[in-house]
Amino acid sequence: LLDVVQQIVSPGLYGGIPDDEYHAGVNTPLPSLSQSLLKLLIPPSTPAHFRWRLSHPEPPKRVFDVGRAAHTRALGVGEEMVACPADKLSSVGTMTTNAAKAWALEQRAAGRVPLTPADYDMVRGMADALLHNERVAELLTDPAKRPEVSAYAQHPETGLWLRGRFDLLGGRLWDYKTAACAEPTTWRKSAWTYGYHVQDVVYRLLYEWTFGVDPGPMEFLIQEKTPPYMVSTVVLDNEFERLGRAQFEAALELYADCVAADRWPGYPEETAVVSPPRYVDLPVDGVEYAPEF
Repeated sequence: LLDVVQQIVSPGLYGGIPDDEYHAGVNTPLPSLSQSLLKLLIPPSTPAHFRWRLSHPEPPKRVFDVGRAAHTRALGVGEEMVACPADKLSSVGTMTTNAAKAWALEQRAAGRVPLTPADYDMVRGMADALLHNERVAELLTDPAKRPEVSAYAQHPETGLWLRGRFDLLGGRLWDYKTAACAEPTTWRKSAWTYGYHVQDVVYRLLYEWTFGVDPGPMEFLIQEKTPPYMVSTVVLDNEFERLGRAQFEAALELYADCVAADRWPGYPEETAVVSPPRYVDLPVDGVEYAPEF
């Protein structure tokens, strides 16, 4: 069982909560739910996926380690990142040898984020690139902004405890994301795929329940993971908000139903009949595939 350092008994903002304690969600009178968990109740995920994740936290992954390390470098708060010694790496520079795996376990136990030398240099390059974006650099270095603040509140209708961790707080909300492409119209697909519109809604509600005012749309600071580590800032529009609120409310209702019935279904057992996706726009009289040489 997790040894809780800071017990939360009333809604509000809290700093200094360790990562494992925050993610466990057991430091409130009743277990709290994060937006990440709630998104597992939104199709194509199912209550069965949600139930599994409650008792099976995601194992460490390279992409998660890079993201955490990038957050630490960008926000100045978080776990120290360390590069794996070269003599422990595989011939292609990965941490797949037994020596590297053992070293990585030691670093995690000590509260550090283990990275390959290449990933370590990449994260440092990303942090340097952030400071070349004048507006983003001003945000990240503003002493009035508070990084990595945890918010806890109860849903007014159900009493369910919800939690969120604001990357940057100060009059409004900011969230830092790494991405393959930070071009706004391209990134909006990632926003939908990963449910960032639901995160936006949940974090705004947590802020509103704490301060009594809606902070407005969260601003996403997006950075690419390949040189020159380009940065963009994006706000999701009203339609994203409408869909996010609808999915959030549906997820809460589904959660209540599953708890009441103690039933966590997965995919339907009946055989499904599917049609081509909507983006497939083909003539109704068929398509001829005549090769041209």
